[in-house]
Amino acid sequence: MDRRTAKPDANRHPPEVEALRAGRHAYLIRIAANRDQERALVAFRSVRDAVHSVAEDEFLVAGEHVEALRKAGVPFEDLTESPVKHRKAAAG
Repeated sequence: MDRRTAKPDANRHPPEVEALRAGRHAYLIRIAANRDQERALVAFRSVRDAVHSVAEDEFLVAGEHVEALRKAGVPFEDLTESPVKHRKAAAG
């Protein structure tokens, strides 16, 4: 690619990809109760990284968010290694 026509930062990855390369992992979690979701938002304020809402009760978060939830005592379900996601769920 010619330097004169190349866009600056065109080959850079989004911050989420860079974070994964730096050793931090992303987690897909579910926080079912609305009250617990509100408590989670308060806990997330102490974390610098962004939270991504995937569905009404599912969030893509960094490890720091998981630690903040545990510290605050907010119940959540880790869906990151869900058997359903990997098509290993038992039939039935």
